Amino acid sequence: MLPCFSWTLVMWTVQMLSTHTVVSLPPPVNVSIQSFNLEHKLTWLPGNTTPTSTRFRVQSHRGSGLWLDVPGCVSLGESCDLSCDLSCDLTLFLEDAYDPYVMRVQAFSPALNATSPWTPSQTFHPIADTVLGPPVLQVSGCGACLQLHISPPTTRGQQQMINFLYHTLRVNLTRTRDRAQFSLSVQSGESMIGYLEPEAEYCVTVVVVTTSNLNIVPSHPHCVYTSPKSVNTVLVMVCVLTALSLMVALFFCAALLYSGLLLPHRKPLPKTLSSVSSLTGSPPWMSAQVHDPVHLITNHSEHTHTLITDQPEHTHTLITDHLATEEATHTPEAARSHTHRDMQGICETQEEYGHLI
Repeated sequence: MLPCFSWTLVMWTVQMLSTHTVVSLPPPVNVSIQSFNLEHKLTWLPGNTTPTSTRFRVQSHRGSGLWLDVPGCVSLGESCDLSCDLSCDLTLFLEDAYDPYVMRVQAFSPALNATSPWTPSQTFHPIADTVLGPPVLQVSGCGACLQLHISPPTTRGQQQMINFLYHTLRVNLTRTRDRAQFSLSVQSGESMIGYLEPEAEYCVTVVVVTTSNLNIVPSHPHCVYTSPKSVNTVLVMVCVLTALSLMVALFFCAALLYSGLLLPHRKPLPKTLSSVSSLTGSPPWMSAQVHDPVHLITNHSEHTHTLITDQPEHTHTLITDHLATEEATHTPEAARSHTHRDMQGICETQEEYGHLI
């Protein structure tokens, strides 16, 4: 009876062991921590021949403490295949920037009741291993100087630690014209660099100065011109006012000339008298300004009668000379027409003057 009992116990033990046999999965590979401005991210890749239903868990070891599960980094990879991004955000978990941390990743499969060995990362020091990016830089010209405004970058991590690290900075200046370079130390905030060449282009870069980290990225060059020297506004205003005054004076003089107040206009002679005057020249008694032909004839009736009635030969000579002039300057048809009009006008004038006399 005893051998039968022993055989039954052996079979039961073998069955139990076969039921609880744990299958090993390939371990994760390339476990590493990427950090930029104290924003940390753990990444890894699944091992070869890892089943698509495999999940991953992440644990952290801080100093000499125990391994602890990282919140939010357990049962990863459940809803994606092995080609998706396998990562875990550690920004809020690594709260002490000066403590060393070690992370490890394990693959497991509930369906297969299988796990993989843990794959640890290298020891990570947040303050020393993070990459410090470029500060925020704004540059403007101010005559023979440059005005700088430098501020730390924003981060989801420890902003106070970033502000402390970006307190002291080094500014590098390069003059574009001759590539002359020099550098100086400044603090974050507003600062001014003086004694520069006016109207010259300078390229400015800024980099963090700290002994806690060597992974530093400088800012991109910001190239600006120092603004030209300030213009004398008083001289400009005087020139503008002088030009306006000259324009007003010229306009006033032109208005006076046009209205006749500055130089009075002379009234023209009648057309008939103008023709006679142009032919014979103005007689002595017509040298003054003539404003009224009737007054002229009334006051000089004797002389007019003598001019018109007593000198027919002279009048005929004037008409003959006038015809010669017209023939020299116009066509025959136009000359005859114009001469006929002038003769008719002179005859009418003689009749009118005879009647008045």
